[in-house]
Amino acid sequence: MWFRENEPETLDKFDTVLCSKDCVKYKLTGVICTDETDGSIPFMAMASLHYDDGQMELLGFQGFKDKLPPVKLSHKVISQVTSAGAAATGLVEDTPVVSRGASPFIPFFYYFITFIIIDSILKSNLSNLVDYLELS
Repeated sequence: MWFRENEPETLDKFDTVLCSKDCVKYKLTGVICTDETDGSIPFMAMASLHYDDGQMELLGFQGFKDKLPPVKLSHKVISQVTSAGAAATGLVEDTPVVSRGASPFIPFFYYFITFIIIDSILKSNLSNLVDYLELS
């Protein structure tokens, strides 16, 4: 809402608004999406897994729906690591990537795998990852 009220021209430049984990998925795979756990806060009708116009209007975000990413189920593979993602992180190209949701909706297994991947990246290739994600 702050952008809409204070810098609407900046908001107009946005194609999609993503959570941080969704930005990482995008850089690894080239796929823009979120999962039902982030999508549900606060705009999603959980029964249909679609953004709810009524909730968006109630919260003052009408006209913002086109800036929200498509929703993929958190336990489903959304794509694979691209060659650019592999080169930047040391992950193997074509490694499946799941959307991955927020606790408590996702089983421990997904967190365990995520932590193994993050740990290996941190130990071997942190500077490349930081540069790749444009965090430097």
